[in-house]
Parts: sequence; C-alpha cells; structure tokens
Amino acid sequence: MNLEEKKIKSKFGELKMGKGPQNDFHWFCEVEIKDCIFPEKIPISIFTKKPEISKGMIEFVEEVVLNINSYLESAILFVKKVLTNEKEEYKIKENEYIFLDLDFRNFPIDLPELNFTEGADEWMIRFAEGKFDICYPYGIGVNFKNDKPFSVENLEDSEFIE
Repeated sequence: MNLEEKKIKSKFGELKMGKGPQNDFHWFCEVEIKDCIFPEKIPISIFTKKPEISKGMIEFVEEVVLNINSYLESAILFVKKVLTNEKEEYKIKENEYIFLDLDFRNFPIDLPELNFTEGADEWMIRFAEGKFDICYPYGIGVNFKNDKPFSVENLEDSEFIE
C-alpha cells in the first residue's frame, strides 16, 4: 500500500499518512474552522511510530480542534506572558517591546499549526510566522501538557525537516 493511500477519518477531517522523520509516520490534514480567531486553514500533524493512530489519540485531537479558539487564546496569552517576563532569554529587542502590550487578538504571531505525537501527553501549537525576530525562519512554539501550556519554544535554530 502506498503511504499516501492510507487515510483515517475524524470529526475534523481526513488524515492522510505520509513518511515522517526518522522512519516514523506523519498523518496530516488541514482544517477550516468556522468562527476561528485565525481565518486560514489550520494544519494538523500527528506523528506515529506505527502506521496507525489510536482511537484515544484521534479523540484527543478532536477535542482540541473542537475547542480550538480556547487553545489558541491560551497559547497566545502564554507566549505574551513568557516573552514579557523573559525578554533577554527570548532575545526580545527593545523595538519589539511595543508588541508585548497588544491584546491577544492583535498579538503579532500567526499561522498556527497543531502538532501531536502518538502516545505523548505533550503537544505543540506552532505559530509559523510572527513579527518578533525569534520567529524567523520557523516560528515559535507553545508546548502543552494535556490541556495546559507549559513552555515556549524558540524555533529559530531548528532544522527544516522534509
């Protein structure tokens, strides 16, 4: 069976399987969510060691997607708090301080993606673009443990994975 032919249906769309990093599998779809605070389609990725996804993982991702605005708001507010409190660690420049005062709807990070790993209780919302220098070239990530954000990941030194 060709990897691109394997699909799984979920409440948010059809996930298609492809090759992931390090011989893992990458399940992917893009969802358009009505009344989302971000109008673009949101990419969803699930990484697995086996060519399948558990029912529990699908249900967890469905729950996140069902409550996406809450998770996005929580992620943005968390990034704002962390970058405000840890400007030096995250290399926030003085000319970027003005961005830290913006409310969550105007906070300058954009193009969210949801990234999950089968069997892990941690997952990430990666904002692929932003006005902070640290957002170039790969964005900034907010790591969640179950339903709570717990860290901000500076992705500027990451490597591109095909």
